[in-house]
Amino acid sequence: KLFGPVVDAGVPSDTMAALNTTPDVAPAGTKVTISGTGLPAGKAVSLVWITANVRFILDPRPDSLDYIGRKVDKIGVALSNATTDASGAFKVTFVAPRDYGGLHDIFAVINGKQVAKGGYLLERTVKISPTRGPVGTPITVTVNGMGSPTYESVGSVLYDNKYAGAVSANTTRGWTTFKIRASGKAGAHYISYDGPSHTAPYL
Repeated sequence: KLFGPVVDAGVPSDTMAALNTTPDVAPAGTKVTISGTGLPAGKAVSLVWITANVRFILDPRPDSLDYIGRKVDKIGVALSNATTDASGAFKVTFVAPRDYGGLHDIFAVINGKQVAKGGYLLERTVKISPTRGPVGTPITVTVNGMGSPTYESVGSVLYDNKYAGAVSANTTRGWTTFKIRASGKAGAHYISYDGPSHTAPYL
């Protein structure tokens, strides 16, 4: 589910100022301040977050279903609004949205034109629960912030450095939850999530 309405991201202006984003790298839910200077004074500014919609391309047949690939459509989503002051500056605070992870462009749009550009890198996070239990305990793994590009959209799971499976979050905007079971002798064991390009870890 998108965090806001899809909007027109505008067209680039002849000159493009830089937006300052603080912090510019953090996970979803982080409070972020974005500011701009040197813009037209007293103008309404729309901040547009660039993200994507991802869908699978399939070829249905009477006896099977062939997977063709993935389709990634770039879209702009309304992030916040502001008004420039007499010096052409503005500052707003927003919460980093629950979205695909990775780098997102942010545009300041005035009258349909992109007058300034910034960016935000939405970090990926991995959590496991519980962190202890007997053999056979279901372990819930939650991954937030998987990306929309091909090489960022899948991951592998290792249990004690042995391949335990693959995970993707193409249709859930980069957020996914899955379970594995505790195994092995009593003592500490290690669960690793890696972001390989084709679901199997390498290098």
